[in-house]
Amino acid sequence: MQPQKGFSLIELMIVVAIVAVIAAIAIPNYQESVRKSNRSDGKAALANAATLQERFFTRNNRYSNAMADIGGNVSAEGYYNLSVDNTAATTGCAADGDCFVLTATATRGQVNDTGCTTLTLAHTGLKTPAACW
Repeated sequence: MQPQKGFSLIELMIVVAIVAVIAAIAIPNYQESVRKSNRSDGKAALANAATLQERFFTRNNRYSNAMADIGGNVSAEGYYNLSVDNTAATTGCAADGDCFVLTATATRGQVNDTGCTTLTLAHTGLKTPAACW
């Protein structure tokens, strides 16, 4: 009688089960870390836009209400769309142009970033939602 060569079906199924368990744990963790790293695109875009708002203010004595005045409306990596609001009704300031709130809204794969699809940065430095910063 010749010795058996290769793997038995049971051995192969055990290996497949182990790989499936590892994948079930690793893939969601990997996706979450990718979302967190992509979130930095929105944070950086908001910080840059806030800096450009301050520069606009020094030249015009008011904050801009148009993203075209302070750069584009898409983040560098394209994961967020940016918008600005400087109206007194929504910012709580005395007059239009005295304050601003910048908003980064998630696009593409970032829409699955639960709880962090919208990041905001106000002229006071207030960042919301706090857990996403």
